[in-house]
Amino acid sequence: MRSQNTQAEERNGLPELPKTAPLKEFQTGRVRGTIWKNLSQKGGTYFKVSFRRVEFDDKGKEYLAKSFWPEDLKHVATVSQQCRIFLQENTEAFAAKDSAATKRSGKRKPRPAESAE
Repeated sequence: MRSQNTQAEERNGLPELPKTAPLKEFQTGRVRGTIWKNLSQKGGTYFKVSFRRVEFDDKGKEYLAKSFWPEDLKHVATVSQQCRIFLQENTEAFAAKDSAATKRSGKRKPRPAESAE
């Protein structure tokens, strides 16, 4: 029987990259935000952020859920802000996107003034 890695390579024609540790984690209440640093196929670096709710099973073992209770939303907002601040202060994640947005906004044509009749 072939390994799962071999099967994945055959599916998309690309080798699987090794698993990496998170770049940074933040937790407030039961909400955990994890920042991941990834390498693109073109050799560039990009970042992703995942948010999970920390829960415990009957035996006290921790597991991560993908959905949130309404009362968790204030913690989601706090952790999201912590992740954004970390990325802004420690990476170039927003530099290219912010400059691209500035360039795009400069190309917009002004709307014609509406006539008041």
